[in-house]
Parts: sequence; structure tokens; C-alpha cells
Amino acid sequence: MTFTYLICRPIAGVYSDRIPKWTIEFGGILSLGFGLCILGSSYSLILVVLGICLVGAGVAFITTPAFPLLADIVEMQGSEGYGLVYAMADISTSAGMIAGPMSGSLLNSFVSFNTSCQVVGMLCLSCVFCCLHLRHLDKVGRAE
Repeated sequence: MTFTYLICRPIAGVYSDRIPKWTIEFGGILSLGFGLCILGSSYSLILVVLGICLVGAGVAFITTPAFPLLADIVEMQGSEGYGLVYAMADISTSAGMIAGPMSGSLLNSFVSFNTSCQVVGMLCLSCVFCCLHLRHLDKVGRAE
């Protein structure tokens, strides 16, 4: 996963400069969701590796365009709160790194690892349409 994340992060950065950021976020959430579903429903080594690679790529394509989108939000407000916004992003990432394994292990104590992956993957896929709201930010950023 880390290797795929390392490879996809600069690719996502290049795409973020060329195409609307919400489409990259959309693709990242799809990749993450499908990767988790594949990981949770497979016992084949090739499919497990494919699922892990899709998860790494999904995380890269979600996190990379997030910072320019945060800058767009700050600029929409007309304030100079870049430091605060980026600090909040780092805090939420850190909180997710704490809460994710804790909630994952709690979920795993009730159901199997495969079911846990499938449940979280389906949750990701159900949230994919939240990216459609980001289209508004892309239009505002280009209008200014």
C-alpha cells in the first residue's frame, strides 16, 4: 500500500493541476472502496495485492487534491487562515490514524477481517457522491 501511495501521490498532484480536483477525489474514493471490497472478498494472493494497491492509490488520490481544495476554501472566505486550515487537516488526519485502527479492531472483534474490509469499502462507496459537492469549489476557484 505504501509503495502504491508513494507512486500515485505525484501522479495525483500532476492531475490536480490539470483536471478538476473533485474528479480526482471521486476516483480516489472509488479506488479505496473497490480496493477494500476486493481485499475483503478475496483469498487469492494476486487479488489481495490488487486490493492493497487500489487502497494505496485511493488514499493518494484523495489526500493530494485536498490541500489545494482547502486553499480554495480559505480564499473564498477572504481571510488569511491558511495555517489554521492546514493545522486542522493535520489534526483530522492524526485523529483518523488513531480512531481508524481502534474502530477497525473493535469491528474486527465482532466480525472477520474480510467482513470488516467489505463494510468499510461499502461505506466508502456510499460516500462517493459527496465529491459532487466539490464541483462548486472548482467553479469558484476558476472564476476568481
